[in-house]
Amino acid sequence: VRGLRPQEIQMTPSQIETAARRRLNADSSTFWASAEIIENYLYEACLILSRECRVIETQYTATSVANQSEYFKPSRAIEIYRITYNSVKLQPIGFREYDSLNNSAQVGIQKGTPSYYFLFDDVINLFPVPDTAGKTIKIFSIDEHATVTSTSSLEIPTVYHPALIDYVAYLMAIKDSDPRASVYKQNWESELVKINRHMKRRKVGDNFRIVNREEDLQQTWYKGIV
Repeated sequence: VRGLRPQEIQMTPSQIETAARRRLNADSSTFWASAEIIENYLYEACLILSRECRVIETQYTATSVANQSEYFKPSRAIEIYRITYNSVKLQPIGFREYDSLNNSAQVGIQKGTPSYYFLFDDVINLFPVPDTAGKTIKIFSIDEHATVTSTSSLEIPTVYHPALIDYVAYLMAIKDSDPRASVYKQNWESELVKINRHMKRRKVGDNFRIVNREEDLQQTWYKGIV
């Protein structure tokens, strides 16, 4: 469940609109409608940040159904980061690996405890097919931002909100043929680089920077396959 921590002070869409207007000295201008700024410009900035910098991380849960291999991918997930079945990580495979695994044991669909998954047409396919109902399937994903209105709570982490202001001001300046548009565009592009760098640092946390040897990593194998 995603929510704001008590210490976070989140800017609202209307506050970002106001900040962008002030940068252009256009606090009371009717040249841009509020809906245009928030629902178009701000929403576009949120989509770009969520896609290019992968800033919206979400965890979803589903429940296994006996003899059912297909489960819908979360609608806003643009990248599957990890899937676990009953708290055990599943290994991603492609069609070639799936065909090899399914045919090497015996003819027909294999059932048991899933060890693998593959994606196609926004559907998550588990292999072997679950033979037990009620097991927890956990999906770790990178999501796109939901549509934005004046009453929305932004899903972009608060530390990146200044970048949103730059992008909104950039699009406002373009519409007004304001020469400052290039400055805000440069600010936005610079912020994207910094945000990407910061997201990578966050993944390290308090771990030392080391290279993990493949032979030292834990693997998930389907025991019925030799």
